[in-house]
Amino acid sequence: MLPFQKNLFWCLLIALISQSCFKEIESGSLIRVSGSVKDPVKNKTLPLAKLYLYGAKSTFYGISYTQGPLDSVVANAQGNFSIAFQAEGISVDYGLSLDNGKGSPQGRYVVDRSNDMFEFNFQKQISNAVVSGRELNFSRLSIKVDNNPFDTLYVSTQSHPIQTQYVVGKQVAATLNFTHLPNAENQFQIYVASARDTIGLYESNRNIPAGGRFFYPHRSLTFTYQADLSDTIRLNKSIGNLLDIPRSTTCCR
Repeated sequence: MLPFQKNLFWCLLIALISQSCFKEIESGSLIRVSGSVKDPVKNKTLPLAKLYLYGAKSTFYGISYTQGPLDSVVANAQGNFSIAFQAEGISVDYGLSLDNGKGSPQGRYVVDRSNDMFEFNFQKQISNAVVSGRELNFSRLSIKVDNNPFDTLYVSTQSHPIQTQYVVGKQVAATLNFTHLPNAENQFQIYVASARDTIGLYESNRNIPAGGRFFYPHRSLTFTYQADLSDTIRLNKSIGNLLDIPRSTTCCR
């Protein structure tokens, strides 16, 4: 090993060891944090958003905020919050993250995936914390199907957050309500998965070479739309015959 490589090796080793040697905050230490919950896309606070407190542990690979949740707090009508607690003696740091759609008004708040945890950075007193979150908007999908031989048709969002609804009927004319991330690309998947969808399946799979993909009783189509900041987006989708939707494939034969 060259001298430069040796020096680089020892520097990296020391850095990794130092990452795994953070001391736990002393049990009983008082920690106070106050601030606001804010949507960075809409540039607004999120009233009544629920936050969860997580503890951080130090490992050879770094710090992970996975202990808990240890406590929770709900922001007020202006989107401001304050939380005080005593350290439990096993965490090296703490962080706050938005409750992912479960405790927020109408389930409209979700974690901001680009900034999912407000880390305290070993501070015990913070007065200007900004916890990031996203407020969802509404999408209304009007779907029309002329021939549905499989009875149940599923409609699922493929973007964050995933939601699934279904409709039943030989012919379908329905409007389904979902939520979506504003100012972002979103996807819908329409699919059927019926054990009765076997006509022609054997013939389709009979001559597939080794290592090839084979077909199974699942048909789906996906379409994408770019959402703006409008509170409600209306979408329309018409399908003549669900048998015209190609079968899905899976690997491998």
